[in-house]
Amino acid sequence: MEKRTRLIDVAKMANVSTATVSHVINNTRYVSEEVRQRVFATIKELHYYPSDIARSLTTKNTKIVGIIISDIQNPFYGLLIRCIEEVLLESDYNIILASNDETDLKEDIHLKTFFSRRVDGLILASASEDISFLEVM
Repeated sequence: MEKRTRLIDVAKMANVSTATVSHVINNTRYVSEEVRQRVFATIKELHYYPSDIARSLTTKNTKIVGIIISDIQNPFYGLLIRCIEEVLLESDYNIILASNDETDLKEDIHLKTFFSRRVDGLILASASEDISFLEVM
C-alpha cells in the first residue's frame, strides 16, 4: 500500500510552511495567487487530501451521520437512505449505515461504534422500545 501524503509533504514540496498550506486549503488567510497556485499544483501532483480525522479534532465536527435501520434487505430503506444521503451531501455530510436486524445486541454494538467515532447525528430505527439510553450518549 502506498504511503499517504501528509500536509507536511505538500509544504516541503511547495516550499511553504504547513500553516500556509492549511490557509490555502481552508481559505482562512490571504495568500498570494502565485503561492496559492503552487500549493494547489503540489496538492494535485501528490494526490493529497486533508485528513477528516485531524480536521475533526479542531472543528469538533465529523460531518458524519450514523444511520441504523432494522433490516438492510427491506426495500423501503433503500429509497429512504438514498433521500437522506442526497440531503446530507448538500451540506457536505456523509453517512455510516448499519443494520440492527431488529436485535438489541447489534443495535448496542453499532451505537457504541457510532458514538466512539463521534458522529454528528444519528438516525435510528430502533429495535428497542426503550430508547432512554440515548439521553446520556
